Amino acid sequence: MKSIESLAFDYTDEENTVIQEQTNDRLPTTLPIDELICLFANELEDSVEYDSFEYEYLPGEIHFFRGVPQLHTCQYMINDSGMELGKVTMTRELPFKEEEMVVVERALGALSIHLTNAIEDRSKLEEIGLGTSS
Repeated sequence: MKSIESLAFDYTDEENTVIQEQTNDRLPTTLPIDELICLFANELEDSVEYDSFEYEYLPGEIHFFRGVPQLHTCQYMINDSGMELGKVTMTRELPFKEEEMVVVERALGALSIHLTNAIEDRSKLEEIGLGTSS
């Protein structure tokens, strides 16, 4: 299986389909959001070094943070079809390289599919009184 870094540099349509299928296999949609984010942060760290990683979904709703904040920041708002899925912020002592940001952006694209499902599942559980706030 390819790493997230190697996936980011496959640009043909056929290869992008393979990337999505491989990434879909790596990030199960049945995980709660906090576990999904933790898995994502671990996988991403194998390809892009960072000193801190933060994910926030609806301030006060879901917040995942680990590490020690540093000067240089790489931050992304995650959206899928107009649905806001949260914000990811990574920091480190040295600036992020363009190639690393491409890796992060591609990985976040794959993550957005799973976040959409996890958020929808969470909302459905809350509607019937089975969900709990993270």
